[in-house]
Amino acid sequence: MTSQNAAAMPASQHYIYGIVAASSQFPEALSGLEDAPVRPYIVDRLAALISPTSLETVRPERRHLSAHQSVLTKVAQATDVLPMAFGMISDSEAAVGETLTEYSEVFSRELARIAGRVEMTVRLRLQGDDIFRMYVEQFPELKRRRDACFSGPREPNQMELLDLGQHFERLLTRDREEKIETAMSVLRPIVSEIKSVEPHDERLMFSIACLIDRGIAQRFDSAIEELASKYRDDYRIEVNGPWPPYSFVGLSLQEPWRP
Repeated sequence: MTSQNAAAMPASQHYIYGIVAASSQFPEALSGLEDAPVRPYIVDRLAALISPTSLETVRPERRHLSAHQSVLTKVAQATDVLPMAFGMISDSEAAVGETLTEYSEVFSRELARIAGRVEMTVRLRLQGDDIFRMYVEQFPELKRRRDACFSGPREPNQMELLDLGQHFERLLTRDREEKIETAMSVLRPIVSEIKSVEPHDERLMFSIACLIDRGIAQRFDSAIEELASKYRDDYRIEVNGPWPPYSFVGLSLQEPWRP
């Protein structure tokens, strides 16, 4: 990377992808939002990865989300990067430099914390279309309640259906919690940090983010195999990554850039 002089650059809006060390090496010819070239803007030991943009606000459209993630994923394959939240825009390059200066200690500390590490996502997904039926087969008490509702001479009333549904939800919540704890117990000894992420799909039993050292891929794969052996064939383990540490970087900046 070569240093950029803020005073020599024209004032214009720029999209910010992330923060890296100024000495970092990463892929050349990166393109970001609106196919604009991505480059480092360096201040001392830090660099913001930026590209010019004509957008006042970046809407969470597929093309924008894809461009944002693509840049960060490619950079993370080569070096440590602090990913910025999607949609961050600076009014000028000078403002980029000011923020790098103001938050240099925070950025440097976070870069040191995630140095040599990437994020992996581990998910457990229920297979099949009828989750309720699967739980009826697994839990005798739910089967008994289901049969009591639908095996009699009359149709179940609203309260009986509500009770059945609430019992199912309690079972599902308890089962999720138990499976999360099992996964945590297997993965926690080999990862640097770990956290459960709110599932975005009703068939997801859990979604767990792991911050791991780049060099433990084989140990991580072995842990995943051990974890998969603990679940029935009704479940499928999904592993995605490596990613930038999205789930482990929570910078609280006082609005230097606007979303």
